[in-house]
Amino acid sequence: MFGNEDKRRGLTEAKALLKYGEWGKWLEESVDFSQSRANKLMRIFKEYRDRQPSASNSDSDPNLRR
Repeated sequence: MFGNEDKRRGLTEAKALLKYGEWGKWLEESVDFSQSRANKLMRIFKEYRDRQPSASNSDSDPNLRR
């Protein structure tokens, strides 16, 4: 699972660095799966990230402290 999370995070970060219109070409040259698959992986990463408590939230909520 850890490797997949890195892959999803990497795709999200790479897309953010590219200029508009370069995403498809970058995918063709850099990975061995489709743009559709890449978009699904990034969506999973964003949904997972959005569900994680932030550091500031865990500091203010005693139920989230370990």
